[in-house]
Amino acid sequence: MKKRQKPLLLHSTKKQVMAFLLFGIAGLAFAAKPSVNVYKLTYEGVSPKTADSINDAIYSFIAEVKDYTIRDFRNQPTPADTSLIKSNFIFYGNIAGDSDGVKINLVLKNVSDDTTRLISKHYASSNIILIESRALVNDLFSSYSIQGEPSDSSQAKSKKQAPTDILGRWNGESGISSITLLPNNRAIIALKSGVSISAVTDLKGNKLTVTQKSSVSAKQFSDLPAVIAQEAIKKAKPLKWVFRVSDDMMKLTGTKLATEIAHNGKAITAVRFVEVPVVWTRQ
Repeated sequence: MKKRQKPLLLHSTKKQVMAFLLFGIAGLAFAAKPSVNVYKLTYEGVSPKTADSINDAIYSFIAEVKDYTIRDFRNQPTPADTSLIKSNFIFYGNIAGDSDGVKINLVLKNVSDDTTRLISKHYASSNIILIESRALVNDLFSSYSIQGEPSDSSQAKSKKQAPTDILGRWNGESGISSITLLPNNRAIIALKSGVSISAVTDLKGNKLTVTQKSSVSAKQFSDLPAVIAQEAIKKAKPLKWVFRVSDDMMKLTGTKLATEIAHNGKAITAVRFVEVPVVWTRQ
């Protein structure tokens, strides 16, 4: 007599397959988030207790950022060579106390192309840093990506702008005396050092890009010794701003891609391309 075969548990198998697929999809979604290795802020001129308090406050708010996978590397020194790091970005910085208060520098660096976003602020006391640490983190990990691209959600919520809506004179940045956005995708930016930069503009939706068209000038590095400034123009990238246009067309909020030069007085020792948060307002 033949033994009766047990029925196949198709229903159970389907559940397992569905669970596997859902788990796989969730895993892919999680993996799609860019990762950030967070390193401890170095310090000088403040007590270890103060430095620990600031580090803990800053990290607690970084850990809340939802658009990135945050990895805690605070028990390791910031690596000098980032080429071997298996992460999209690294976060690091320093705290420096002086007779007037405390300065904090926060850096978010893109490992793939060394583009760096920097926030540097000086406060009267470390207590103010603790109070404003959430705002500092929000400014660094804003709705703009490391390349200054507005997120899809911010584009969807904003009103579409016409090219003529942004024309006119604008103010912004301590080193700029005047900004004029002109018809035919042109702009003139006059620096306080005496040089005027011609630029091209590109408005798509509520995203405005302003890119330097004229050659990089030594006067763009007026804070450097003349011999260093001449060398800097060979290494510098043209200035580039990426903004989100406010719905009332009175404010441009975004980042500026600039070249930062380190030197020893005789020669350039390092070149960094940094993204600095900036705001232009209509005059």
